[in-house]
Amino acid sequence: MGTEQDTGFPRHVAGRLATLAREHKVVGASLAVLHRGEIVAEAATGHANLAAGVEATPETVFQIGSITNVWTATLAFTPSGRPPASRSCPSTTWPCACWPTAAG
Repeated sequence: MGTEQDTGFPRHVAGRLATLAREHKVVGASLAVLHRGEIVAEAATGHANLAAGVEATPETVFQIGSITNVWTATLAFTPSGRPPASRSCPSTTWPCACWPTAAG
């Protein structure tokens, strides 16, 4: 880890992560804060695998689960809740000009 200096920042990060995880009922989390390419704080709280009793560490890699479903749904449907009118729409603009609008 990078130099801790006397700022107390790494302790603050660890305490804040633990507090937020507890408040939001997160089973486990790990976090690193980088500044100019140096890790200036890292922390972990809770469990990487609750059933197996494996505690989280700053090196723990968590699976993101189905959070990508939100992105897929966002791209698949317009604010009107209807699918795109054409699959040929470029994905570089949002909302795509060829998709139906909420009023249409």
